[in-house]
Amino acid sequence: MSAPKKILHEMVDALPENKIMLLKRFLEDLLKESNEDNLWLEADLGALPPYDWGSNGPPEGKKVKYQPGVGLIIQEEQKNEG
Repeated sequence: MSAPKKILHEMVDALPENKIMLLKRFLEDLLKESNEDNLWLEADLGALPPYDWGSNGPPEGKKVKYQPGVGLIIQEEQKNEG
């Protein structure tokens, strides 16, 4: 058994009897949410229609790029020197 699991077992053993059922329900809810998230993320949504931004179109914002291992990076605006 790993050290974190051993610590968790010791903590559960130290709980009063009336709190163990609360913890059990909480952990079951955590597992349920995690499983539901995975099912949704792995679902084949097929071809989705394009998003309707309405009459104003897409909101203005800054351009971003994705860099693996880092995440989204905001691209700085390039100033034209003339």
